[in-house]
Amino acid sequence: MKENSWELQDYLAVAHGYGISPFFNLFVSADDKNSSKQVICFDQSGTTFSDYTAYSGNDTEKFHAAFVKYFTDIVTLLGGDPTEASTAAQEVWALEKEISAIQMRPENRTDPIAMYHKMPLTEMQVLLKSWLDVPEYVNTLFGETISTKEEVIVYAQDFMEKLGGKEPTQDVIREALWDTLKSGQVVPGYGHAVLR
Repeated sequence: MKENSWELQDYLAVAHGYGISPFFNLFVSADDKNSSKQVICFDQSGTTFSDYTAYSGNDTEKFHAAFVKYFTDIVTLLGGDPTEASTAAQEVWALEKEISAIQMRPENRTDPIAMYHKMPLTEMQVLLKSWLDVPEYVNTLFGETISTKEEVIVYAQDFMEKLGGKEPTQDVIREALWDTLKSGQVVPGYGHAVLR
């Protein structure tokens, strides 16, 4: 990661290297249609609460209040200003609510054949549009040059297309930072080499 820089692509590489999955999951697994082959997979991710009803159900206000309090408390304990932390928490909550709205619902994720979308990295780039250089990103994570023709599996194609329509903003970076803080998995000195 570049010093004094908050480029989203750099941050995501570090976060995914720590095993944190802001915005989307990226992992290696056996190909669902050819178990003798390992393949890079992309799937949806990106919210604190895995149950989408936390963002749109009857208990939304309860989850919202707990989220803002927890976020503010953590940032304050780390030396941050409580007022700024509370404002940032509200912005992150709004972003998570937007992400939750575009995620595939669990009832639509039951058919593995319908969710299976195999494509070259170049097609994955088209899904995410210009805010992430997918081939460069994958090369950074794995520490080697992977062909743009390399086939990957995308499990939540509609989510990726909708996520690709969101240009990264300061709020996006705050969301990514929040995912790092709340994970409790940040171990200084380990970087993205964990995946190598």
